[in-house]
Amino acid sequence: MTRQCCSTDGQERTNDMRNRSNYSNTETWKRKDRLLMGWGMFALGAFFGVVIVMIVLMLTSPAYADGETYDCWVLCQPGDYVNIRRSASKRSEITGYATSGMKFETDWVEKNGFIHLVGVTEYGDGWIHKGYVVFYEPEEADREMVITGKGRVAARKTIDGDRRKWLKPGDRVTVYRISDEWAVTSAGFIRTDFLGE
Repeated sequence: MTRQCCSTDGQERTNDMRNRSNYSNTETWKRKDRLLMGWGMFALGAFFGVVIVMIVLMLTSPAYADGETYDCWVLCQPGDYVNIRRSASKRSEITGYATSGMKFETDWVEKNGFIHLVGVTEYGDGWIHKGYVVFYEPEEADREMVITGKGRVAARKTIDGDRRKWLKPGDRVTVYRISDEWAVTSAGFIRTDFLGE
């Protein structure tokens, strides 16, 4: 008769301990994998965030070469004028004035809601509020037009500025000047899409 040196219970206990050890190692690896996965997702998110910011900056930055200038015109109410300032701030010193239809040169630098004008006054360069600047030469209109559209239309204080008042389809306004998308009217600045004969 052969004698067994180990009991079956002892062997089962050993096998059970091995299984627990393997299970423990598997759980540890799963935790490590989850941790690595989390860091990987964070890094991937950060990378895409940087890429999106770079794309936005490229799309909003001027695409013009340094030193080049472009024509722009002032669009404001007849008889009004727009201040030209020494720097891009409403508190900056006024160095000149512009009336509707005046032509200037810009290098397309925009700062604090102002557009940079090149060689505009005896002080040199100046800044003008972008709410009065257009890049297509305004045409004299001096005629009455009708508000069109499916609902009320905003008459604004400046180009894309605050609303001055609401107009409804059928209202009549006197249009003084038109430049591409905007018209300066007796009611304020109105998008040309909402004006008809």
